[in-house]
Amino acid sequence: MKKPVLTALIASAAWLVPGTAFAQDGSSTLQVALSANAPKSCNFSGPSLSVALTNERPEFRDTVTYTCNFADAIYTKITTTNGKLLHENGQDSVPYSLYFGDAPFTANSSWSGAHDYAAGGSGFGTLTRNTTPVAPGMPTKVNIGFWIAKPMQIAGNYSDQITISIIP
Repeated sequence: MKKPVLTALIASAAWLVPGTAFAQDGSSTLQVALSANAPKSCNFSGPSLSVALTNERPEFRDTVTYTCNFADAIYTKITTTNGKLLHENGQDSVPYSLYFGDAPFTANSSWSGAHDYAAGGSGFGTLTRNTTPVAPGMPTKVNIGFWIAKPMQIAGNYSDQITISIIP
């Protein structure tokens, strides 16, 4: 007989314990407000690209792929360390142009939409690219191209570091 009394006491004591595990107002339902958020993001398929231009091969064309988790226009931020191909002596340089966009390359392309780095430039800043919305998670290919504006006159290594970031 002690077992039913003990069970009744435990059940009664549960009403005295503060908390949200029990409906305090006598309701037999519990409503839960649940929410979540996934921030917009885009990722390139590869972390880096290495391009070697020469006087004999002054231009480079390729495609890169990125994937976003949303369907909307994106902003592309392109920055450079030197704003030019800087010679290893730290003084001489060669300007170059960069293309990053959706328009296809064609034979004898005029490189319309290209952006030039003038000697001494500090980068393009933020460029807006209008993209056709695609289904989230679907890879998007974009063309990328580089070419030097004039032949390199001094032998040696020339370099610059370009960073292309996609900002949702």
